[in-house]
Amino acid sequence: MPSLRTPGGPPRIHDLPAAERPRERLLASGAHALSSAELVAVVLRTGAPGASALDVAGRLMARFGLAGLGRATLEELAAEPGCGPATAAVLRAAVELGRRAATEQAPARPRVCTPADVAALLAPEMAALEQEHLRVVLLNTRHHVMGVHEVYKGSVSASLVRVAEVFREPVRRNCPAIVVVHNHPSGDPSPSPEDVRITRHLVDGGRTLDIDVLDHVIIGRARWVSLRERGLGFGARGPPIAHPRHAIMSAAATERPVIFAEYEGQPAPPSGRLSPASAMPDANATPHAYPSAPARALGEAITLVAERGVTVRGPFLAFWEAFGRTLCGLPLTDEVLIDGVRAQVFDNLVLEEHAPGQVRPAACGAAWLKRSAQPRVNGHGPASAAAEAPTVVDLVGRLPTAVGAGYARRTLADIRYLVLHHTGAPIEVGPERIAHEHVHELGWPGIGYHYVVGADGTAWRTQDLTAISHHARQFNPVAVGIALVGDLSHAAPPPEQLAGTARLVAELADVLGLPLQAVRGHGEMVPTPCPGQAFLGEWRPRLLAAAQRARRAAAPDQASPVGA
Repeated sequence: MPSLRTPGGPPRIHDLPAAERPRERLLASGAHALSSAELVAVVLRTGAPGASALDVAGRLMARFGLAGLGRATLEELAAEPGCGPATAAVLRAAVELGRRAATEQAPARPRVCTPADVAALLAPEMAALEQEHLRVVLLNTRHHVMGVHEVYKGSVSASLVRVAEVFREPVRRNCPAIVVVHNHPSGDPSPSPEDVRITRHLVDGGRTLDIDVLDHVIIGRARWVSLRERGLGFGARGPPIAHPRHAIMSAAATERPVIFAEYEGQPAPPSGRLSPASAMPDANATPHAYPSAPARALGEAITLVAERGVTVRGPFLAFWEAFGRTLCGLPLTDEVLIDGVRAQVFDNLVLEEHAPGQVRPAACGAAWLKRSAQPRVNGHGPASAAAEAPTVVDLVGRLPTAVGAGYARRTLADIRYLVLHHTGAPIEVGPERIAHEHVHELGWPGIGYHYVVGADGTAWRTQDLTAISHHARQFNPVAVGIALVGDLSHAAPPPEQLAGTARLVAELADVLGLPLQAVRGHGEMVPTPCPGQAFLGEWRPRLLAAAQRARRAAAPDQASPVGA
């Protein structure tokens, strides 16, 4: 070691090259790179007349040794040349800190082994939040909680949640496993298609980063849902892989058979098991596009009806301005094509462009009955069904329900929307199977739909209208759920089913005092392609037109078959 002494003066550490000074070496290479004497010199900071801090530290180590420094009294330390009481106190304080650090017990950290553990950890706080929050529970190899990191606040959707943001903190802290948690401010923790889509993206991202996404838990009020238990976004339903890498376990999940079809954007399984459309849309389907008839010439008169968010233009606008809202009502759709004819649906009638630039009301009332009395071109007989009351089979009280559970109730005056779904299952899957899946696989009190419409147009009444059932998330309290059996992801319903749905919609609108604008696709209420890509452009206008005709053709004093 070079001499610490300089000609004519005391030894000084700063006379050493920077790379050999203890404090600089600690900063550059860490404390482990220093000898015990050098560490003591860093604690001492300064030496004494005629000796550097490193000289004093060397003498102390030579007399006491590292263990002896901890046993030496203040008087013994202060008596050493170059120490004194102040330096002795600094040494004793450093030794005591080391002793406490060695003997202090690490605080107990909660361990996550089941979804219930996750809920117990976060539900008391997150259930009361008024906005959506997405958090990540960081876990070590034994699934002790290393921390809870908040990723998003406000809106949790697949378009906003970036995989990189979710994994930023787990990667930084070298976490081998995480649990994703978010809340539903509505209080209903039922998983949405967006929740499933997010889960799938995060599971895939975790595989890439070698971080296990053990679960995605949704917190509601007094209830929570584990997407892993339900097989949503994690592969086929069943128990998770066991500890140590996947320790989210559920006795209920291991005891139940694997019969839940995971939402994977695939056709329903051959067994016909239901993937409820309200939670199981086609993940690969393109978003709905509001279709319209072919574009008209530039410069044509057009107006936006703000209260409906639709436009009226050209000859339709001229007719509407001439006869006003009393005759037409407000527009329900933009200009569309119905059976190849330009048309626009209003509250009270349907206008059609029978010749270029010439608009008239579409056949309705007596004129429509006369025309519909002609044989159908497809050979199914007279098309007079729209003037008939809907065929409704009452199944309320006859379908599977959860023991000791039930839906909350509302008044008919609370209802504002008629929401259309498709079941996404084969057409032979009827109300009984749907109710079984909703109760036993989704854990709901009963079937989520108020009505189910078969392929032949028969409507089954499956819930009281006063039941706030699960089918439209935050809109459940104000919506009636109507499900069309079959997979309509890429096709319109068959004519009989469309006609039966139109009759049911017309009757419900009359009973509840709703305009036909209250008819909405599920995808217009929550982010999902249900009830299929063809809904807004192809069969919604035809449905509304048929429902309008049915309302005008029905006898005013006809008894309602839809019930309440």
